[in-house]
Amino acid sequence: EYALPNQTVESQADGSAVVSAEVTGLVEVMRWVLGWGGAARVLEPTELAAGVRRELEAAAAQYA
Repeated sequence: EYALPNQTVESQADGSAVVSAEVTGLVEVMRWVLGWGGAARVLEPTELAAGVRRELEAAAAQYA
C-alpha cells in the first residue's frame, strides 16, 4: 500500500481501496476523485459526494 503522510489506504477484499486523508479543502479532492471517473465513489463527507454528483450531472448533460 502507498499512502502520503496525511492519508491512509485500506485495501478491501474485493480489490478496491478506501483512502482517508486530512485536506484543507474539497476542490482539489473533488478534481482528484473525478479523475478516477466511474472507478471512484465518495463515501464521505457528504459535501464532497454532492459536489462530485453535481459535476458528473453537468458533464452528462453535455451529452444528452
